[in-house]
Amino acid sequence: MRVRNKILFVSVFILIQGGVAVEVTQASSAVNDYIIKNKVTPASETLSLGKIYNQDSSKNGGINMDYVGGKPKMVIIHEVGVDGGSITGSIDYMVRTQDSAFVHAFVDANQLITIADTKKKAWGSGPYGNQYGIQIEQMRVTTNAAFYKQIATLAKWTADQMKKYNMGAPKLMSAPSIVSHNPSAPLDGNLATHKMISYKWGGTDHVDPDAYWARFGYNIDQFRDLVVYYYGNATPTKITSAVIEGTPSTGKFDVRIKATGDISSLKVPIWSDKNGQDDLVWYEAKKVASGEYVASFNVSNHSNQSGSYHVQAFAFGSSGNILTSASINEKLQVGTQAVKITSTAIEGTPSTGKFDVRIKATGDISSLKVPIWSDKNGQDDLVWYEA
Repeated sequence: MRVRNKILFVSVFILIQGGVAVEVTQASSAVNDYIIKNKVTPASETLSLGKIYNQDSSKNGGINMDYVGGKPKMVIIHEVGVDGGSITGSIDYMVRTQDSAFVHAFVDANQLITIADTKKKAWGSGPYGNQYGIQIEQMRVTTNAAFYKQIATLAKWTADQMKKYNMGAPKLMSAPSIVSHNPSAPLDGNLATHKMISYKWGGTDHVDPDAYWARFGYNIDQFRDLVVYYYGNATPTKITSAVIEGTPSTGKFDVRIKATGDISSLKVPIWSDKNGQDDLVWYEAKKVASGEYVASFNVSNHSNQSGSYHVQAFAFGSSGNILTSASINEKLQVGTQAVKITSTAIEGTPSTGKFDVRIKATGDISSLKVPIWSDKNGQDDLVWYEA
């Protein structure tokens, strides 16, 4: 983070019942789940102000330290970039080197210490990020328990800043998945990582805290959901339903998905059961209403391959991370009806020694046979009758 001018795979399982109805269950980040289920208590904020003289224009060479618009509009998340060390040691170092860079606060597994006035800018995320955001550094912790406590504290503090400065409900700032460096790009969210600032606006090239969070299977989209939890007035990301519309056996159908939360895009990968995923196609689910998306399948995109097909869905956040996913557990039969015996009936009078077995079935059946045998002497008189 040293520059002055400067996301557990989530699964939702969807079961097609009778080819149409869908049942959905939601599973969020393992980190968030643990924090909420076990009621991990965030640490309180400790103020240690008065050490950052560079927030005073008369002491920093006349640099204006007011935010654009007079107040902070977002929270920017950093991490220190090195293993080991203590929060007090890192703060002491930053105080000594503040002419190069400084942030507003630090957090570890046990405490959050604010060292700079959040009503004034910091020097931590380049000239573009600095003008908008309150900035906080995470110390690197090494255990799951320590990370749970740190993230809970960080998320609660982030939500508190958003409320304090009327930033609105938590919303991720959009950012490209590759370096863009477009200083004229608008601010369109109130939460970002240092990496998102670097990729979107430039003026800094750090990519924290992604690698540190990845150690614990975590990302910014999941963090946003935890901030939502503490903020208490926003919609968490969740796929609430999915429906197959149409008749797969004809080679065409739609996948209609309903979802909540801050979703940037929703894509539906579909492929046939034959030859692995050599005919995999990622269908873009178009937004047709608020929280509702539709992707349209056509077997012609898959070399008209008939048979079983797999269908999944992935919701992506603005940073390109997967927010949540869905899998249809039942394979859809495309271009052919699913094989199924729908009814059987005995016709005639068995007591006369003659009767028929009438069977109704669907699907691509090449032959149907009926084994019949008497109860006496096991199966010594077994006969397979061709239906």
